[in-house]
Amino acid sequence: MPQYIDSYYLVYNRKLDVVNDFFKKYFPAGGKELAVDYPFPEFSDYPDVTFYSAKELLLHLEKKTNSEYTIYFQNNNQLSEIKQITLQYTDDGNIIFGISIIGDDPSTASSIQIFKQVKKYLHSDIACITMEEPPPINSDEFIIFCNERFIPKFDDF
Repeated sequence: MPQYIDSYYLVYNRKLDVVNDFFKKYFPAGGKELAVDYPFPEFSDYPDVTFYSAKELLLHLEKKTNSEYTIYFQNNNQLSEIKQITLQYTDDGNIIFGISIIGDDPSTASSIQIFKQVKKYLHSDIACITMEEPPPINSDEFIIFCNERFIPKFDDF
């Protein structure tokens, strides 16, 4: 099983349009949902509701701004460098977008190039690169998390 380089980007918006536009740009062939259903709240023994598509869940999360949830998608285009996208809805009304590529060194040119492109596309001020390490579920904690992880220097761009 390959090792992944993960980059994460904080976005102060959880509108479905932002997610859809992101998928059109980075998963034009579409993404396979990596879950069969989505109980809400996540990890609840007694969910209030269960969604059977990510789109239904995303619409719900757009309105439930203090609800946290993590959703994974695999790229349908197996030739793409981007293998997986993660949407992590924070408990304070934002989304942390995650991109996974195969690799074992976050400082490679391809990793930095993807980081630069996605960061610019999302207009994200807070972003970082890790190795198979999920981010925290809160924006303030994510900022601290990123400050302790690899962030390419401006010269690297």
